[in-house]
Amino acid sequence: MKKIYSLLTLALFTVIISCTDDDLDPLNFTKVTKGRILALRGDALQSIYIDGNTFSSSFVPLIADGTEEFSYDAEYLSDDPASLESIDVYVEKESGERTLLKNIPASAFTANPENGRPMVHVSATLAEILPLINYIPVGSEQPIEFSSTFPLSHVEDGTNHDDVDSLLAHYSAGISIVTDINLTDGTQVLADDMVAVGLYLSDQFFPAMRIPFGIVKYCPYEAGDWSGTYKSIELIPDSDPVGPYTTTWTQTDDNVYEIGNVFNDPLNPMTLEITFAPSNSPYDQDVTITTKTLGAGDDAAEFSGKGSYDQCTGVISVSAVYGDTEFTYQFTKN
Repeated sequence: MKKIYSLLTLALFTVIISCTDDDLDPLNFTKVTKGRILALRGDALQSIYIDGNTFSSSFVPLIADGTEEFSYDAEYLSDDPASLESIDVYVEKESGERTLLKNIPASAFTANPENGRPMVHVSATLAEILPLINYIPVGSEQPIEFSSTFPLSHVEDGTNHDDVDSLLAHYSAGISIVTDINLTDGTQVLADDMVAVGLYLSDQFFPAMRIPFGIVKYCPYEAGDWSGTYKSIELIPDSDPVGPYTTTWTQTDDNVYEIGNVFNDPLNPMTLEITFAPSNSPYDQDVTITTKTLGAGDDAAEFSGKGSYDQCTGVISVSAVYGDTEFTYQFTKN
């Protein structure tokens, strides 16, 4: 990504929105002086700002082994790069309380080869992060710390100490990794002062000072679990959705099902065959629809499709091609 920006731009942004009325100072420039900010760069910026993902780093509690990494690259923007003393990186608990993860001195920053400004790579493993957060079980006043032993505990009988379910319940929006800037004059630029919406609309100044470590729910594949009826919808580009209507799924072999009432045409009943690939993670829950000619005569056309399923929600989404039409065929188990 071509970085065309200047500290003058940030300084002008400072002047425009600063005001003697604190209520009209959304970035808290009474505290954030001279436009100093730690701005997101690299893959994390691409993932969050460009691609629109909620998380740039994430982990799956059910299958985590502790080596999963949270990371981001950032650039220190200031009219005086030498004003940087260090950064403090914290893990934020559900309560808002923070625990120091690491301090990174200015000497660990390197010069951006494009403009010479200080750059830093921040990273930590799940095994480092998890012991720094905790939760309070329902009906208790005693916080429970998460384990640093993997795999994480997952008690099927519903007892309180279940690290997997507790993470999903208490940190569903991710674990916040918060970074404050320490300056050589003894003052700080705090992550809590990064509140101006305009900063987050710019890839030049997008703050790296509060980034979530995402948590992804995963349910292991259950063979034979997909028979039944489904709410089915055809999502065709530039057209109104077709459906919902009901399709019926019948198991015909291991991980193979026949889909009945395709296209909801009772006068010309059609079926398809869908095959599930047993998964090892949420990222390989794949399905394939066997290529088949549907219809007859001049209306005959070839149907094919590949997609994904979510064992937790019972939703299957297939990118399908029927003749010359590309569309999404979505099924939700009733």
